[in-house]
Amino acid sequence: MPIKMGQMVGLRTLSKFVVGKRKGEQINELNGLKHLSGGLWLTKLNHVKDSTEAKEADLANKPNLTSLRLCWEDYTIFGRPRFDLQEEEKKKSERVLECLQPHVLGIRELSSLKCIGVEFCGEVARQLKGFPSLENLSLEIMPDLEKWEFPLLNDALFPCLRKLRIWNCPKLETPSIFMPTSCCLKNLNSLTVCFPTQSLSNLTALQTLMISHKGSILPAEIENLTILKSLKIQDCYDIPDEIGNLNALESLRISICEKLIFLPAEGLQKLTSLNLNSFDISYCKSLKTLPAMGRMIQEGTMMKSSCCSLVVLWIQCCHSLTSVSEGLAYLSSLQTLSIGGCDELELKREDFQHLTCLRDLRLAYLPKLISVPDVQNLTALQSLSFKGDQNLRILPEGIQQHLTSLQSLQVHECHPDLHKRLEKNKGVDWPKISHIPKIDIRP
Repeated sequence: MPIKMGQMVGLRTLSKFVVGKRKGEQINELNGLKHLSGGLWLTKLNHVKDSTEAKEADLANKPNLTSLRLCWEDYTIFGRPRFDLQEEEKKKSERVLECLQPHVLGIRELSSLKCIGVEFCGEVARQLKGFPSLENLSLEIMPDLEKWEFPLLNDALFPCLRKLRIWNCPKLETPSIFMPTSCCLKNLNSLTVCFPTQSLSNLTALQTLMISHKGSILPAEIENLTILKSLKIQDCYDIPDEIGNLNALESLRISICEKLIFLPAEGLQKLTSLNLNSFDISYCKSLKTLPAMGRMIQEGTMMKSSCCSLVVLWIQCCHSLTSVSEGLAYLSSLQTLSIGGCDELELKREDFQHLTCLRDLRLAYLPKLISVPDVQNLTALQSLSFKGDQNLRILPEGIQQHLTSLQSLQVHECHPDLHKRLEKNKGVDWPKISHIPKIDIRP
C-alpha cells in the first residue's frame, strides 16, 4: 500500500485501503480524500489505535461513496466484533465503528451466514446502539441467511437510513423492522427486497420500491404508499387493482412474473390517467393481452381517450402475448413504443391509429410480424426500427406521404426479400426511403 495517500487530494476512486500502524499508513490518511466515490474496502481495522484516530478518517463527509466494506484482520464483520475476541478488543472495535460513522454500508457474499443478530447494531445496557449516520445499507448474495434479528425496535436504530437493499437472500424471513408496529424505517425512501413483505403501511416516506419473491402476491396495502414514484415488481403471480391508488406513481416495471395471466385492468387504467409516464412489462410468459389504459369517455357508440399520461411503453419477451390492440387503443400521449421477443403476437392493421404523438417505434424479433399496421396517423414519428423480424417482407405503405417527420430508419436481420427491396439505388422501395436522413440497413 503506498504511504501518505492523504496527499492525493484529487483522488476519486480507491477500491481498497489497508490500514497500517506507521505514520502515512494510518486511517487518518483518508481525511483529505473528500472526492472519493464508488466502493471502498477498509481492511486491518484492528490497527486503528483508538476512536479519535477513527474519527479523523471523516467518512461521514464523503457523500459520493456508494458502498463500504469493513474488515478486521483475519475476519470480516459487518460492524461488530465476533464473540471469540477478547472483551477489550470488542469494545475497541465498537468504538472504532461508531466513530467511523459510515453513511454507506454494504454486506455481501457471506455464503455460510444464517443469522444476523444483535451484535450487528451493538448493545449497551441492553439497548441497541444502531447506526446514527447510516444512510444506505445493502445485504446481498447470502444464500443461507434465514434471520435478521431485532430484539428491540425503536427509531434510533437507523435514524438517517434512506436506502435499504436486501437482495439474493432466498431463505430470509421478513425481518421484524417491517412489522406494522415498527418505526425503524420511517425515513426510508428507497427499498429493494426479496422476501414477502407483509406490511408496507409504516413506510410512508417511500418513493422507490422494488419487490421480488417467487410465488408471492403483491399486498393490497401497497395503496398506502401515497408518495411512491417508482415501482418494480418481480416474481409475483397476482397484482391487485389497489395499485391504481398510487396517485404519485410515475414509473412501473413488471418483470419475470411467469404465472401472471392478467394485468390489473382497473388499476392500470387509473394509473395511466394520472401521473404514470413509463410502463415496462417483460418476461411475463403467461400474459396473453394488455388491458385498456388511459381515461376513457363515451361519445355516441365510440369510446375515446380524454386523458392519458403514458409516454413510454416497453413490452419485451412476453411469449404468450397475442394482442395489444386493446392496450394501445387510447394511448394518445405515447411517444415511445418498443415491442420485442413476443413469439405469438400478431399486430392488427388498426393498432397504431391512435398513437398520434408517437416519436420512436421499435419492433424486434416478432416472428408473426408479416406486415406493419397502418402508419398514416404517425405524423410525429422520428425513429422507426425493425430488427430480427424474419418474416417481414415489406415496409408499411405511405412512408413518404405520412411519416413526414421521420429522421431515422433501421432495418436489421429481416426477410431477405425486404433487404432486396431496400437495396441502395437498386431496390424497388429505395426511392420511398431515400429522403430519410439516417438509414441503417443490415441483412
